Amino acid sequence: MPRIPLLLLALCLAVPVAAADGHAHDDHAEHSDHDDHENHEDHANDGGHTGHDDHSDHLARLDGVEVLHAWTRATSDDSAAVYLEVRNESDAEIRISGGTTDMAASVEVFGASLTAGGDPVSLDVFPVAAGAAFAFDPGGVFLHLDGLTERLEKGADFAIALSIEPLGTLDITVEVEAANATQHSHAGHNH
Repeated sequence: MPRIPLLLLALCLAVPVAAADGHAHDDHAEHSDHDDHENHEDHANDGGHTGHDDHSDHLARLDGVEVLHAWTRATSDDSAAVYLEVRNESDAEIRISGGTTDMAASVEVFGASLTAGGDPVSLDVFPVAAGAAFAFDPGGVFLHLDGLTERLEKGADFAIALSIEPLGTLDITVEVEAANATQHSHAGHNH
């Protein structure tokens, strides 16, 4: 059985999608027509990273599951934390179990443990109930990247193939924010 702290499990099962984050959203996978993104600086295009100016990389969908606003902080360390929002609008529970990326040797779900003094530990899988939403954010649950293959520079982005059981994998784009960022620079805009 996975080592999931009871508090985190209760949080994930208790948040309905409609009240998850106050975002208004629609059923369009792309939102390049939003005028509120004119001041967004283009992403760096180096080392296999892709530059984006249509903002469609903020949202990824798979069979009723949405993942949006994936971000991390700039770092030269060999590990990083990735934060994102998950909305499970399907009619069944999903389980996020890490993923793969060319940017790191491993991608695991981590969260604070009530028994380990609050230090982050691997959660193996993280469930999100049908009709619920959950934010992987600083101080809570996050994706832990270990063995980074290169430095993460502000403005760059990279792909993660996120494992979502039983659906399969969902390709998401992670944007690199400033080293001291506390949230995704576009959190709060409509999808």
